[in-house]
Amino acid sequence: FYMYLAFNATHTPFQAPLRYYNLFSEVEDHNRRVYYAMIKALDDAIGDILDKLDRSGMRENTLICFASDNGGAEYTGATDNGPLKAGKFSNFEGAVNVPFAVSWPAAFSGGQVIDAPASALDFFVTAAAAAGIPELPSQRQFDGVNLIPYLEGSRPMPENRTFFWRAAYNRVVRQGPWKLVLNGKSGQKELFHLGRDKYEQQNLFEAEPVKAAELQQLHREWETQVRAESWPYLMDYAYEIEGELYYFAL
Repeated sequence: FYMYLAFNATHTPFQAPLRYYNLFSEVEDHNRRVYYAMIKALDDAIGDILDKLDRSGMRENTLICFASDNGGAEYTGATDNGPLKAGKFSNFEGAVNVPFAVSWPAAFSGGQVIDAPASALDFFVTAAAAAGIPELPSQRQFDGVNLIPYLEGSRPMPENRTFFWRAAYNRVVRQGPWKLVLNGKSGQKELFHLGRDKYEQQNLFEAEPVKAAELQQLHREWETQVRAESWPYLMDYAYEIEGELYYFAL
């Protein structure tokens, strides 16, 4: 069986049952208190699913992937992604670096921590492999990879995978520890080495022109392989970070 479950919590509008709200009486800020209540309700709902799997005897041989679709929405006033930079709607680590938990007791042991990045695009390919599908259709390209060999420990997680983002005038490419962020609206060009600068404080675009050009070329090549966006962006979201204004296409 396969189940995809996308919770609305902790998205806006902020709403939570009173019994959860009452659990956080020490939180004076009403907005944050509702937010914490939503997280607790989400946690309990996931726990109900795991309990059901345990009672049915299916927990041991069920692959579970859990992740957020983006970092915290700082504009709500309820969350802060610090020390990561910015949050939802941006292309910085506060938006794209999220927890990803995987469990499959019959296949691999728990307690592992893997620092190499993965992607939500990996979910499909990994689920297909877990279901025993020998190969995916060859007439299309799948961007994700099967994570099972890495979680089993039969091979090390690749350190230099390349990831691409594109939204209207925003362009981002990450390869290994290097991340290039381009903004066609404002002309901002930023290059970060996440291995040394996880919080994206030091822009190396001018200091590392060869690496910046290499990543730009990777993104250009990738864009020749993908279709144009099928929908127009709705608005520009302004994000002020350390006194500098950034725009992101929504």
